[in-house]
Amino acid sequence: MKNQEGKNNSNYRHGSCIGGIEPIYAVWQSMKTRCLCETNKRYKDYGKRGITICDDWLEFQKFREWSIKNGYVKRKTLERIDNDKGYCPENCRWTGYKEQANNKRSNRFIEFNGERKTITQWAEKLGISIGTLDSRINKLHWPINLALSKEKNTKLRERKKFMERGE
Repeated sequence: MKNQEGKNNSNYRHGSCIGGIEPIYAVWQSMKTRCLCETNKRYKDYGKRGITICDDWLEFQKFREWSIKNGYVKRKTLERIDNDKGYCPENCRWTGYKEQANNKRSNRFIEFNGERKTITQWAEKLGISIGTLDSRINKLHWPINLALSKEKNTKLRERKKFMERGE
């Protein structure tokens, strides 16, 4: 790329300044490395699992153009809608960290009253802390209907009676 005086600027590549890499370029590089580089520590969760990148997105400019047209702004992350499919326009979107955290393969979903949510989503909906809900479910092994109650300090005696009834 040439600067205003017509001289080559070696600090500029792929539309991104090397000294202060454009965040979208870092996302693109990270995506490629996870999927294509066997020495990357995350390769086992991506490339080895068959997560691919569409041909167009192997070129930064095409990936950047799609991103700008489809909601990219700084502090958003690239999310695959279906975690078992690759990176391509039909399977990706730009979203916030919180939304992406709810779309991980490792998430445990809880179904209750016809709704399916992660522990984080249930805690947010009920207005209780994630730690409290996680403890009720995974450490204390409360039944889901009791764990998902808004009651923050259920008395031990009431809890024991409830569990003895087998509900």
